[in-house]
Amino acid sequence: MLSVTRQRLATAIRVLRDELEIFEQAARPLQRLEELAVDLAAIDREISELKAEHQVRLGNWLAGGQVDGERPMASLRISLLEPRQRVLVRDVEAAGCP
Repeated sequence: MLSVTRQRLATAIRVLRDELEIFEQAARPLQRLEELAVDLAAIDREISELKAEHQVRLGNWLAGGQVDGERPMASLRISLLEPRQRVLVRDVEAAGCP
């Protein structure tokens, strides 16, 4: 009797393990999409902050009447982040999400 119970338990464990593997394979694309979304949100936020800071500096420069002085430049970090942002947007779009 115990042997039959052990066999049934072993079978149930194998089935559960197989089902868990199927579930994990199905979940991988969603996990990757979540990672992309988090990365994209962080880059979007940083770019927005850098652009807002630049607008403040530019506004202060213009308001100060120093138009013949050196115009404030946007952060070089923006030009480094924007290509990565474009790649992430394409990756998210390729995954079927707008």
